[in-house]
Amino acid sequence: MILHTGKKVAAMHESKAQAGAISQTINYGFSSTISTFERQPKLELATSLREARYPYFFEGRLEEAHMFARCLLSLAKVVETRFYIPPNLLQRLLSERDPVITSGAGALRFEGFSACASAYCRVDLLPPAYDGEIIEKGTTNVDFNPQMKAALAATLQSENLEIGVGKDEFVLKKGNEKTVEKKVKLPLRWLKSFVEVQAYQKQMEKRLTVSKVEALNFLRNLPSNANNQTVFFIVPAGRGLRLSQTVQSRPSANGAIATPIQIGGLKRLLLLKDLVPLIKQSQACALTVYSSPDGLASEWQIDMKEGLRFSLTMTSQPFRGFSGEGRVLENLTEIEEEKLALLRSALQWHQFLSEESLQQSCNMNHDALQNALAALGSRGLVGFDLSSNSYFHRELPFDLSLVESMHPRLKAAHKLVATDGVKVLPSLESRKEIQLEVRGSDVTHLVTGYEESWRCTCQWFSKYQGTRGLCKHILAAKLSQAQKESQELEEEEVQIEQ
Repeated sequence: MILHTGKKVAAMHESKAQAGAISQTINYGFSSTISTFERQPKLELATSLREARYPYFFEGRLEEAHMFARCLLSLAKVVETRFYIPPNLLQRLLSERDPVITSGAGALRFEGFSACASAYCRVDLLPPAYDGEIIEKGTTNVDFNPQMKAALAATLQSENLEIGVGKDEFVLKKGNEKTVEKKVKLPLRWLKSFVEVQAYQKQMEKRLTVSKVEALNFLRNLPSNANNQTVFFIVPAGRGLRLSQTVQSRPSANGAIATPIQIGGLKRLLLLKDLVPLIKQSQACALTVYSSPDGLASEWQIDMKEGLRFSLTMTSQPFRGFSGEGRVLENLTEIEEEKLALLRSALQWHQFLSEESLQQSCNMNHDALQNALAALGSRGLVGFDLSSNSYFHRELPFDLSLVESMHPRLKAAHKLVATDGVKVLPSLESRKEIQLEVRGSDVTHLVTGYEESWRCTCQWFSKYQGTRGLCKHILAAKLSQAQKESQELEEEEVQIEQ
């Protein structure tokens, strides 16, 4: 085994949002290595965290090394693939291929987005899939370079694999080869995508479960040459599932009428073909499909074995990246820093946090908690585990205090309010709705609000009808109303004091 002596780890974070990524320059204290230790294969990947009481967050041994290696290879394939190329963008090699790894409370989670941000992948490693211990808690980025992927691909089914996740390394002991991490960049679209995935996931419900045989039949019959613009629907077919181009809505598990699951860009689903054959035949359920109520996003979970799960979450079409969905923008208009600090202190690196427990520990009502979770999610601090219907804590190694400014619609809404671009129209006493004129790029738009329903005359609202979040005009109207209510409350408090 070749030993390397490295320089002291140092990281310089750039807090301002640049055009394509938030970057940090890192000198790793150790190099990633592939080596043999006591006749056992071991993987060691250098990571970017700077301080820890112990060299590794996690050290352990995997009995099913082949399964785990294949899951990580599939994750690497997701983050290096662009499933949709806009007409005005030439395909190019992307260097932002660094999966995020979170260690804490008995769980290891590997996460990443495709280059187009229309697919999110996560590998969950939980007891009893490993024999080891979570010693420290933390989140880091690692680079799956060609040498590392080659080592993972060469992992045999009969091998026992030892891994370690530490402040300076992610460790895989296997052979005596060596790989070195490169400069880490976290794309801005990932930060915006993390919270949008969370928003979709917490609304999803279980729709379909199938066996290994049925899952293989479905995946093998997927058309490999389907056009990206062609939208299919996922429907039950006996004990399995199939594609359809025309389908009627069906009752869901709770009796409500469920909107069919929409899916385009079938190449994303084909990523599952390499994993399903590895599932033990004895497992009753191999593939579970969840979807949002509107059918515009779905999650496909493969339980490789007890404690090892691969999840692929997708928008309905590859040109709809999670980074542009905007479903949580309304929550980001009502951020209270005191409540954010309270919620953040309650996270404590837990891997299973229910909304009920968070409401009790933070003494927040439902709306306040949703706003705070959206704000922390936009900073990459919380994720959502659909299997356990709970949140988990992560800490990205970046200064994310200005994340909200990366959302162009929200930024534009704040500017409209600050420049008096919102005017409230007089309304009849008998009408419960409120109407506002909001300045647009060329014309003034009419925004109408009735209880929780809002409409706008702009093209964005006309095209998406709220399915991709609120337009900047409705956001500006809601911001203006929130400021007005806050001002009125302050005036009432002053009068009471007098």
